[in-house]
Amino acid sequence: TPFGDVLLDGAHNPAGARALVRALEELGMRRFPLVFGAMRGKQVPAMLRSVAALEPIPVFTAPRPLELRTSHA
Repeated sequence: TPFGDVLLDGAHNPAGARALVRALEELGMRRFPLVFGAMRGKQVPAMLRSVAALEPIPVFTAPRPLELRTSHA
């Protein structure tokens, strides 16, 4: 993007999060902005513990209320 590189990853479980962390460590990535999202029932604490080793800068978001969402139908 014009604002910098963007990395998207779909780590769906703690093992995937650990693999992501290893790859980012190999790239020398630390202290980067991180947007994290997970579906209900995922092992969120375990995934975040893995990623925490990289000291990411968390980016917090909130879902938009349903009445503010636009329809594309």
